[in-house]
Amino acid sequence: ALISNSDAHSLPNLGREANVFEGEKISYDLIWQAVRHASPNAREHNKNKGQLQLSKTIEFFPHEGRYHWDGHRDCKIVFAPSETKKRKGICPNCGRQLTVGVLSRVEDLSTRQENYKLASAVPFLSLIELDKIIAQAQGVKGRTTKAVEAEYWGLVSAFDGEMNVLVDAPLTDLADKTTPMVVEAIKRLRQGQVTIKPGYDGVYGEIHIFGDQEQVKPQKSLF
Repeated sequence: ALISNSDAHSLPNLGREANVFEGEKISYDLIWQAVRHASPNAREHNKNKGQLQLSKTIEFFPHEGRYHWDGHRDCKIVFAPSETKKRKGICPNCGRQLTVGVLSRVEDLSTRQENYKLASAVPFLSLIELDKIIAQAQGVKGRTTKAVEAEYWGLVSAFDGEMNVLVDAPLTDLADKTTPMVVEAIKRLRQGQVTIKPGYDGVYGEIHIFGDQEQVKPQKSLF
């Protein structure tokens, strides 16, 4: 089975990608069996009916990676793999070789059509970190401003964890604890209503919830 695990290079990143299991008991052996029997083939043949099951994975958008699409950073050229092939891997601006990204390699190895989905595969959720969401809702670039941190810890404390805020908490309950813009942002994220700018040639990708026409004005600090 494909599983999803967090970065371990810093404490803020721990637990932001996860494997979600369902069952009445949990142990090392049960986790091992659940992962073993979570492959599409095993699920298709109903081998995933143990005491513990891998129900879904939670992860960041892969597009945020610095080498997801192909491109040339110096010329600000970025292409999907299909466009790179049309241009034979050459930058149209300077004539040099494009830096080929991860998705191109995935497509080279793939034996299926793009966007093909196995019905028996374990589902996954793509999330944006809560502090990034709050920053976008407040109209600020920094994730470490006092206003963002105060809102973040208030929500995490109220709903017993970041995952609960992003995935499980009812929007009506969130509305009692935060601003309408944050609630709207979480709603859109859950519905997959985001704008994606894939990373390329060392440039990080960006995931935006609000469009340019609805840019949020930065909130003024009282201090």
